[in-house]
This record gives sequence, C-alpha cells and structure tokens, in this order.
Amino acid sequence: MLTRIFRSAIVASVLVSLTTGWAAIGPPKQASSPEVRASQTAPAVSTLIRPLPFGPGEVLTYNIGFSKLVFSGSIGQLKLTVKKNEPEKSSAPALEKNSTPRATSANRQENEGSRKDTARPEAAPNTRAEPSGTGEKAPAPPPATIEFNASVVSKGFFTWLFGIKVEDSYGAIVSADDLGLLRSWKEIDQGDLHRRYETRVDREAGSVSYSESDRRKPGPASVKTGSAPRWVLDLLSAVYFIRARDLGDSKPISIPVTDVGQVYVIDVIPIKREEIVVEAGKFKSVQLDLKIFDGKYIRRSGQLLVWLSDDSRRLPVRARLKSSGATVNITLARQEQTV
Repeated sequence: MLTRIFRSAIVASVLVSLTTGWAAIGPPKQASSPEVRASQTAPAVSTLIRPLPFGPGEVLTYNIGFSKLVFSGSIGQLKLTVKKNEPEKSSAPALEKNSTPRATSANRQENEGSRKDTARPEAAPNTRAEPSGTGEKAPAPPPATIEFNASVVSKGFFTWLFGIKVEDSYGAIVSADDLGLLRSWKEIDQGDLHRRYETRVDREAGSVSYSESDRRKPGPASVKTGSAPRWVLDLLSAVYFIRARDLGDSKPISIPVTDVGQVYVIDVIPIKREEIVVEAGKFKSVQLDLKIFDGKYIRRSGQLLVWLSDDSRRLPVRARLKSSGATVNITLARQEQTV
C-alpha cells in the first residue's frame, strides 16, 4: 500500500506536473472563456529583450530532485536546447497551398512585361523586380523561426524503486519575430505508455489543431481543432518567452498557453530579487511565481516558483514545485554553448 501511494505521489506531483502535464492527471480545468482567449493578442515586440538572451547552440542541463515525508533523492535530468533558426514551412499548409498560383501569376506577368519592353534593365543581383499589370505581389517567404527542445530522463531511486524508465522529449517552433507558437510536439515514453502529441497553430485563422497517436500501434492519429488567439505559447516556449520579456517594472504578465487543443491563461508574477547558489554556480536572480494551480492550468492546489538569473542571459537557474505534500526542485547543473 505504501509503495503504491508513494509511486502515485511521485508520478502525479513530479514528472507529470513538470513535464507531461495532463498526460497522467487528466486534462486541466479550462480557466478562460473563448471571449477571454480571443482578446489575447501578440505582445508588443518592444517588450522583448533584443538581442534575445538565448541563441542557437545553448544547452542547459538540470537535475531534478524530489522529497516527500522521509523519501528524498535525485529522480531525473532535464535538458533544454535551442536550435538554429529555419523556415517553418509546415506550420501553415493552407497558405503554402495557395501560394503556388500566386507565384505562377506573378511569373506570367513578369514574362509579359519583358516581351513588351525588351530594353528594361535587369534586376540587381539577389533582388526581384515588382510584377507589373494587376499589382499582384509574389508570396512572402516563410517566416524565420526558432526551435526549442527539451528532454526528461528518469534516474536515481525513481527508476530503481519502480522499474519505470522515463524518456520524454518535447519540441516547439516559434516565430523569431514575436516568439509566438507555430507548432509543438511531445513524445512520451513512460513504462508502457508510448505516445506522440502534436499541436499546430494557424495564426491567420485564429485556431489550433491537436493530434494524438500511439507510437507503437499503426493507424491514423486522432485530431481535434478549436479556437485560439493569434499569439499563443505552449509550456516549453513560455519558458523562453519569460526569459525574453522585460521584467523591470515588476508587473504581472498574463500568458495564453495551449495544451490538448485548449487554451489557458497563466499569470507570471515577479516576487523579489535574491542571490542563490546551485550546482552551476552563484547567481543574482529574480524570483517568479507562476500561477498554474487552482484551476489556472492544474486543478489541484500548489505553488511553482522559478528563479531567473538577473543578468543578460536570464537563465532559469532554479524551479521549485510544491503540491500534495511533495516538493520538486529543478536546479541548473551545467550550461553549454555548442555553436
């Protein structure tokens, strides 16, 4: 009996609340109405720190510790990675499909213009002359994007005690302009659970589609769609958005977050500045209170605090989650720049 209770507490309070969220505790209570969600707009670009405090090749490694009653120890490792910007061609397939005839029309007009005026000078290298005739413009190139990745691997007494190995991976592709989410995914491997979840945001239509599939069983994924703000985040991209946001005025920040095809509004409240020590060193930091409990994102009561380094890199150096009598500490162990 004690083992079952202990195992339930760890899975629900640690790996679930911090990483997989709804996957093992059920969908969180939706906190905002469609009217509220529709009012959420993209943040002013001026509110983001430029240059961004992170870049391609940044790798942050964290140790995850757990304590409840007489039980405590290391249970896993979290790694966050920023990848090189690449155009996200698959984030808006409807727009790509419609771009082909526009490009064909533009090319036809350019050819007609060339036949009418053979003396027209050639366009400068790496530029394109404006099409004549109807004034129809060539399709815009795909937007520049940033890709974030995260991985969670269990270790220590959690794996030894329960014989369950956790190897979860997460990804998010956002606009490099305002960090708004375009696409995100999760691949969950926990014991007998092997699933893939994917979210796509259509910023033009103000909608989000969500798919779920069993990675070990062939067959089509189940898909559902719903309304969403034109600017929205997921939990992974929200970490980087908070890093890029100016917190100088200490005012609360409301962030729309999508998960399981729904949208929730999470408030981030700067609390205080303090100096902390973690495995990676000593940091001056800003403590933030993320309001994800009590129906904002997770039904149960609890608290999630995050410490960002109070410098140009805005590193997440510590996170502490308390819920159901358990405490989870995530601390920065190592920072690397691979490119």
